[in-house]
Amino acid sequence: MDPCSLPLVIAADDGTKHVVVEGNRRIVVLRLLHNPQLLEGVWSLAHERKLKELSQKFKNAPISSVQCVVLADREEADHWIQLRHRGEQNGRGIVAWDGHAIARYEQRRGSGRTRAALQAIDLVRQKGKLDQATVERLTNVPVTTVQRLLNDPEVRKSLGVDLKKGDLQTTLPDREVLKGLTRIVRDAAHGRLPVSFVETKQHRAQYIKSFSPNEIPSATASQTRPHQVGPGVQTSQSIKPARPIAPSAKRNTLIPRSCVILIKETKSNNIFHELRRMQLDDVPVAISVFLRVFLELSIDSYIVEQKIKTKQELD
Repeated sequence: MDPCSLPLVIAADDGTKHVVVEGNRRIVVLRLLHNPQLLEGVWSLAHERKLKELSQKFKNAPISSVQCVVLADREEADHWIQLRHRGEQNGRGIVAWDGHAIARYEQRRGSGRTRAALQAIDLVRQKGKLDQATVERLTNVPVTTVQRLLNDPEVRKSLGVDLKKGDLQTTLPDREVLKGLTRIVRDAAHGRLPVSFVETKQHRAQYIKSFSPNEIPSATASQTRPHQVGPGVQTSQSIKPARPIAPSAKRNTLIPRSCVILIKETKSNNIFHELRRMQLDDVPVAISVFLRVFLELSIDSYIVEQKIKTKQELD
């Protein structure tokens, strides 16, 4: 049973039972698995035989009770049924995942096969200086088509990128890598990169040859250490478990005794030590005033030290 979508039921007219108004097929399947004879003479013999085999397996771990949501009446149920079955309805209903959402989900699971394409799209989105029309169409980019291009070693060589464990890497500055990647993403966003353009190695080579000189990295571009292209999406394999944070020690002063700071300015230093001694419960208002003065003096000191303004200008 799907815990993300519980069956909806309403009370029957006699008040002793409930009627399933959403999740009917699931309940019917359970009843058939309990009693396959209910379908005798309805299905073909082959289907009846298969159902009986499944019923025997089901009996090893049968489901005899189902968690449901009980609603007041059919009118209340219809609201949720319509949201579930009548399409996206401008976001009110269930929104189907597009290629980008599916790819990012798979990547978070550590099994993304289109990670490099997503990294390229992310880089172009952030730094590619795209026109608004293209930005609005980025969700239309066929991720698998872009990935197929990037899987080709000759294409990667022309674009100045490489693949390492699924990640897109480069030794070139972003401005150089963006030249070819922006052309690809823009073409894909506007439907100018059909699958037929990347189907074979010859097709991919022909597509890259159509790039103008300013759409491919410069041969004399400066080299850097290999680094990942774009931010990408962190995979589940690279996520480190969060370490628990120790609870803060209870203290009666604003600045704990364990906090030691070397402050050269006399007045700030004096206030700092006052705040280490003043009890929060005794003089909370005075402490708040002292803290504000301490912050203002610290900022003034920083401004003078960094030569943003002189002390005379501040005064």
